[in-house]
Amino acid sequence: MEESLRLERKKQQEAKEFTIAAEAKKMKEEFFANLEAQKEIDRKLKAEEEAAYQRNRQHIVQLQDQIRDKEKQKLKELKDRIDQGFKQVDEANFERDCVKEIMKRKIEELSKIGVPEKYWREVERQSHRIGNDEVKKAIRSQVLAARPK
Repeated sequence: MEESLRLERKKQQEAKEFTIAAEAKKMKEEFFANLEAQKEIDRKLKAEEEAAYQRNRQHIVQLQDQIRDKEKQKLKELKDRIDQGFKQVDEANFERDCVKEIMKRKIEELSKIGVPEKYWREVERQSHRIGNDEVKKAIRSQVLAARPK
C-alpha cells in the first residue's frame, strides 16, 4: 500500500509539475505576444510622432518663407518709395532750374525795356525765395513718405 501511495504521490507531483510547466509556457507565450503588441504600438507611435514632426518642420519652413517674402516686399516698397523721392527731387530741381531760367530771361527783358532796377531786383529776390521753398517742400514730403509705417 505504501508503494501505491508513493506512486500516486509521484503521479500527483508530475501532474502538478506538468500543469505548472504548461501554465509557465502559456504565460511566457502571452508575455511575448504582449511584448510584440507593445513593440508594434511603439513603432506606430514613433511613426506618428515622426510624421507630426515633419509636418511641423514643413510648416515652420513655410512660415519662414512667408516672413522672408514679406521682408523682401517691404524692402522693395521702401526702395521704390526712396527711388520715387529721388525722382521727385530731381523733377523739382529740373522745374526749379527751368523756372530760374525763365525768371532770368524775364528779368533781363524787364531790364531791357527800361523797368527801374529797384523793381526787377525785388522780383528777382522773390523768385529765389519761392523756388527754394518749393524744393524744401518737395524734399520734406519725400522724407515723410519714406518713413516706415
